[in-house]
Amino acid sequence: MASQISKNAEREKKYLFADNPYFYGYSVIAFKKGRTDIQNTKDLHGKTVTAGVGSYNTTWLEEYNRRNGNPIKVQYNDGNAAVFFKDIADGRVDATLTDPVTTDTYAKENNLPLDWVVLDEQDTAPAYFLFANNKNGQKYKELVDKALQEIIADGTLSRISIKWFGKDYSVPPVKK
Repeated sequence: MASQISKNAEREKKYLFADNPYFYGYSVIAFKKGRTDIQNTKDLHGKTVTAGVGSYNTTWLEEYNRRNGNPIKVQYNDGNAAVFFKDIADGRVDATLTDPVTTDTYAKENNLPLDWVVLDEQDTAPAYFLFANNKNGQKYKELVDKALQEIIADGTLSRISIKWFGKDYSVPPVKK
């Protein structure tokens, strides 16, 4: 399985993970291009952030609000990127928490003026290939580990990321 799966204790009990991550996922604050007033999480205080019900970023935002006296107004939605990116572009909300690949892809495909900054208070999550915890899973894990190590070492993974996503997501982001 591959879909930005990160490690946690519960998953590590049930599944085998590749030795190396193939992708580094992280969240960003997406907003309308041209805004200069949003550069970090604290800049969202007093602003309206659209958030998909039950998503990882929404849960993180709710916890942030609880710890900090609810400084950010959350406008819940069903998680449909078309809606929340259009709401940002049209000025109905100030921002959303999402990922850079989705933001850049959606902005380009729909000609929307979107920009983003790395969410400064959240950690980067390395993503791993996941395998069944059985004999076949072990066999495939070993094959994938070998191939993945080779394409990391020769730069192929980096080139693939840049080709398809416009940026190298095979390494952690540099935070400002």
